[in-house]
Amino acid sequence: IPNHAFYLAAIGFGGYAWDKAGKIWYATLADPKLKPTATFAAFADRTLANAQDLFGAAAKAIVKSAWTGVGVKTTG
Repeated sequence: IPNHAFYLAAIGFGGYAWDKAGKIWYATLADPKLKPTATFAAFADRTLANAQDLFGAAAKAIVKSAWTGVGVKTTG
C-alpha cells in the first residue's frame, strides 16, 4: 500500500521519482516522530507533514491525493 501511494505521488509530481516523492518518503522513514508501531494512516500523516515542510502546500495536496488513491485516510 505505501509503495503504491509512493508511485501515485511520484506520478503526480512528474519528473524523476527521487526529486520530490523520494525525498518525502526518505524524510518520513528517518523522521523521529514516526514510531515503530505506526499504522499506514500514521505513516501517511507523516508523509503529509514532510511534504509540507519540504515542498509546500501543493506537494502536500499531491501526497494526500496519493494516499486517498490507495484508500488510506489521513488527518492532515
